[in-house]
Amino acid sequence: MHLKVYKALWGMSGDLEGQLVRIKEANYDGVEVGIPAPEDAGLFIRLKKELSLGYVASVFTSGPDHLASFKSQLEEAVR
Repeated sequence: MHLKVYKALWGMSGDLEGQLVRIKEANYDGVEVGIPAPEDAGLFIRLKKELSLGYVASVFTSGPDHLASFKSQLEEAVR
C-alpha cells in the first residue's frame, strides 16, 4: 500500500507557480484546491503536469440549484 499525501493551497502565500513548486519540493504527491479560475486554468494544468502533481478538487456549491452548481464544477475539475 502507498499512502499519497496532498497539500492544500489554503494558507499559502505567493503566486500559483511558486506554491506548486514548493509543494513538489516538499515531496507532496499532489495538491488540494478549488477549481481554478478560467484565467488560471491553463497555467494550473501545465504546472500540475510538469511537476507530476495529483489533484483533489475542492467543490463549493452555490446558488439556488446546488446540484447544478456541483455538476458544473465537477465537469471543470475533470477537464
